[in-house]
Amino acid sequence: MKKIPLSKNGNKFKLFLWSFLIIGSFFISLYFLDLDFNRFFSRLENTPKVIARMMGFNFNLLVDLMKGFATTFFLVVIGVFVSVLISFVLAFLAADNIAPSKILSGLIKGIVAIIRSIPSLILTIIVIASIGFGNTSGLISIIIAGVSFLTKTFSSVIESSGNNVIEAIRSTGSSWFGIVIHGLLPTVFSGFISWTTLEIEQAVNLSISMGTIGIAGIGLLLSNAQRTYQYKDITTIVVFIFILMYLLELITTTIREKLNDNN
Repeated sequence: MKKIPLSKNGNKFKLFLWSFLIIGSFFISLYFLDLDFNRFFSRLENTPKVIARMMGFNFNLLVDLMKGFATTFFLVVIGVFVSVLISFVLAFLAADNIAPSKILSGLIKGIVAIIRSIPSLILTIIVIASIGFGNTSGLISIIIAGVSFLTKTFSSVIESSGNNVIEAIRSTGSSWFGIVIHGLLPTVFSGFISWTTLEIEQAVNLSISMGTIGIAGIGLLLSNAQRTYQYKDITTIVVFIFILMYLLELITTTIREKLNDNN
């Protein structure tokens, strides 16, 4: 009988152990959540009725939708623009390979990590609790979330693609600003644009989600329709959001593909 090498036995034991842990975690989760499957299946018979009520559009809602879209659009435009400006500066101060101070770099990365650990909607609630409801709260929330995301990604782009350029220009005796402007900026520009397009998508998602906590825009229209069980309004708004997100995805994907082709 052919003997199985010890390494194969070890791999089989690890596979068995991981499988046991995963399956065990699954059943422990089911037990802990105490899910009511009987209620779920008993309520399934209501699904056709709900779908039937949603089969239609409320075209009278289009004017409000366009106003909501305008609010969402302008919040995202201003929010992303300010986020990019702030993150552009912070990224060069935080990137390990160009940061003028290791202490400053660590401080920026630490603050960004703390902000990113807070869910966006919770962050928005904190802002609302501080300054009240309104578009200003929504804008500040988008900016804070955007700065935390873009600072991290921008600094990662600098750290991954700028070492050779930094050493080459530093050897000429160039200043810190000279290295950034003449060396790093042309190298990392396409990467910055690519991550900015992704932030635009995230900002739109956040802006829509903020409607559930009272921030004006498309999300608030959807939240109000859900709260009052206006099924046709829900369908109209969801279809509108789907078209909006599809077009946005199409545009941002095209931009990223163009940048990749140029590189």
